[in-house]
Parts: sequence; structure tokens; C-alpha cells
Amino acid sequence: MRATSYTAAAASTLLAVIHLVLAPDSFEDATYLGVLFVVGAVLLLGVAYTVLRRPSTWAWLLGSAVSAGMFLGFVLSRTTGLPGFREESWEPAGWASLVLELVFLAAAARALGSSATSRPGGGRKRQPPTPRRQ
Repeated sequence: MRATSYTAAAASTLLAVIHLVLAPDSFEDATYLGVLFVVGAVLLLGVAYTVLRRPSTWAWLLGSAVSAGMFLGFVLSRTTGLPGFREESWEPAGWASLVLELVFLAAAARALGSSATSRPGGGRKRQPPTPRRQ
């Protein structure tokens, strides 16, 4: 489980760095995009710290929501477009982000799946004991 946390923390940190580097250009394209880039990066840095120190379900879910949102935002901005913004190029930083977002989502699925099975009863409801015949 520790390797999963390290993988997720590395992916979310790299995503945060990419988005912080690209934020100034995003502010020029559309102010709300720049804000989303910065807010997403800050959230992902918090998630990275949390999954390393004390992994919790909320951190995994928050990181998953941010990663999925970034993934969707990138794809939509290159296909249908976003309000006030449409990009034609699929630059390398975007491809790298897509891969990192998928890595985080896979790590989160693993972490959340293993936390469900580590509960008493393997995450399943306990069945009442079957009465014995005498």
C-alpha cells in the first residue's frame, strides 16, 4: 500500500508542477482557466502530502475528482471547446498530464479498493450465523 501512496503523491506533485508552470498562459487564454490551474495545483499538493502522511478516503476522493476534472477539461478544450476557449494543439505537457491523471486514478482505485477489503469481513456485510441443527 505504501508504494501506491508514493506513486499517487509523485503523480499529483508532477501534475501540480505542470499546472503551475502553465498557469500564466492559462490566465491569458481565459482567466477562469488560470484560476482552475492554480486551485487544482494547490489541491493536488495537499493531496500528495496527505496520502503520504495519513492516507484517508477523502484525500483519495479529492485527488480523483481533481485528476478526473483536469483530464476531462483537457480533452474538452481540444475537442468541443470550453466557454471562451478552444485549443487546437495537443502539446506534450498535456499528454504527460493525461498519463499522470490516469496514474493517480489507478492508484486511488487500488487504495480505495484495498481499504474496503481491509475492513473486518473483507468489506462485505457480515452474515448472521447459520443455526445448527441438532
